[in-house]
Amino acid sequence: RGYVTVLADYRLYPEVYYPAFMEDGAKALAWVHHHIGEYGGRADNVFVTGHSAGGYMALMLTVNDRFLAAEGGNASWIRGAIGIAGPYDFLPFTDPNIKSIFSQEEDIKTQPISFVKKPVPPILLLSGDEDEDVGVKNTLNMAEKLRSAGSPVTERVYPGVGHITIILAVADGFQRKAPTLEDMLAFIKANSIRNDQ
Repeated sequence: RGYVTVLADYRLYPEVYYPAFMEDGAKALAWVHHHIGEYGGRADNVFVTGHSAGGYMALMLTVNDRFLAAEGGNASWIRGAIGIAGPYDFLPFTDPNIKSIFSQEEDIKTQPISFVKKPVPPILLLSGDEDEDVGVKNTLNMAEKLRSAGSPVTERVYPGVGHITIILAVADGFQRKAPTLEDMLAFIKANSIRNDQ
């Protein structure tokens, strides 16, 4: 589609606990900020996105200064963020594994929604109304909180779409299942810096 794309990995539980994987995400974004020009990209035109836990990480990097500050950066490194079926507001913890993953930090400090206090770069939030893994309330609550803080946010809830289908719809042959890719591309285009700027 004409975009330079970087796919970053991160360490998982039980190897690490929160916030180690967020620190991995910040290090990856710092690398992109400093090196994307070598690949034909622009450091001032970087979008972060992810599905599920990746959506959580993309939003947490955008709203919580802590992680990028540790890498010498801030939210200005992010031109826009796209969260796809991400958990942003999921207290109280009920799953023992989730509780364990986040056990090294005060519960409220693990929630992206709790860090929305000021305007941040534009955000697109996508979810499906049949998502049984990450409830649509995460998207709706986060969008409302971002909007109340003065942030530009767009949310889309796709009817008849579940947790896996929403990301599967990005792949060739499955794009009729949900307009995930179409909405992502439209958001990036609308918020990108033009080449002549």
